[in-house]
Amino acid sequence: MKSLKPASRIRLKTIFVILASKNPENEQDLLTQLDTWVKSLPENYDYLILRGWSKNQYLLNNHTLFVPIEESYENILAKTILGLNWICNNIDFEFLVRTNVSTFFSIKHVEKLFAKIPRGSNFLGGYIEECKDPSSKSLKKVPYIVGTALVMSKNNAILLSKMQSDNFRGLPEDLSISIYLKNNNVKVTLLKRNNLSSHHFFIPAFQIRAKTSKNSALASKRMIDINDYLNETIFYRKIFKYIIILLKEIGYSEINSKSIPDYCKRLIIFGKHYLIKNRLWKI
Repeated sequence: MKSLKPASRIRLKTIFVILASKNPENEQDLLTQLDTWVKSLPENYDYLILRGWSKNQYLLNNHTLFVPIEESYENILAKTILGLNWICNNIDFEFLVRTNVSTFFSIKHVEKLFAKIPRGSNFLGGYIEECKDPSSKSLKKVPYIVGTALVMSKNNAILLSKMQSDNFRGLPEDLSISIYLKNNNVKVTLLKRNNLSSHHFFIPAFQIRAKTSKNSALASKRMIDINDYLNETIFYRKIFKYIIILLKEIGYSEINSKSIPDYCKRLIIFGKHYLIKNRLWKI
């Protein structure tokens, strides 16, 4: 793939912005991404690896964009805003997907998604979950767009690049983004996600969450298996690889009598999201 250049005359259909850090496990997941789904990006797609650093300047080095902020978990929101600001001012694109190093994208499903979105629309989509608002005393849960894959048109990328991170200190970055979108009357489209760590069922989807907090090595292993399955062209071999993924997930699940109620609850949520189609969520 050619090196990304700012102010390119060729307009990109989509640019993936991958949040990265110096954590050894995250670096391994990033290398696996680069060797799997990133390799399958079409000609008019590209990617940027977004990193923070101590210098007070931006630097684009091949496919890595360094932004002027210290690398830390607390600075994810500020790093995202700085990255979006630079990208919107230097790269011409139609859609942007902000993601992380432990999410696998099925390019076939990605292209199907973008084919359904009207050109020039103010689109913003992602997977929706609910949580308690830490800034509120209310016990009522609020919907938020999960940060594993924020899909947006350029207009909404520009909108997010104007966000002030200092106004959201102490809040998770994806909840902060959701509150900002709600305050700006942005409609969010629910996009489906296959979360292997939650229910251990493999269904090819637009985005597949491969991370499991208890076992950091699983993300890379899963992405390699998923990539092998998606790239297989011989039918019986494809079925065999699918079965292998399912058998491995049974081993990864570690379900016991105490965890069954929670697992069933996650299955219900999983089923609900796969039955809902094209529903707009007003954050």
